[in-house]
Amino acid sequence: SAEVPADFSARWTGWLTPPVSGAYQFYSEVQDSAKVLIDGKFLFEGVWGNWSPSVNLAGGIPVPIQIDFRDYSGEAYMRLKWQSASVH
Repeated sequence: SAEVPADFSARWTGWLTPPVSGAYQFYSEVQDSAKVLIDGKFLFEGVWGNWSPSVNLAGGIPVPIQIDFRDYSGEAYMRLKWQSASVH
């Protein structure tokens, strides 16, 4: 089987549909780094355990999301969470 090199990058693209309108923040758990774009605009560069600035999203309207992941060596890990004060 083919091995993934220790130094690699990956891009994930998709759609995010917020349940309600409001300000959302994203939280990254990443080894080593990931740039997050919402609706084609740079939101933040995630490293382990940091929050993005708030971004206003319209409820029920799909918005494109892109994550550009970069691993420099060793273990690779990526998790992105999101939250809003409008969602309980």
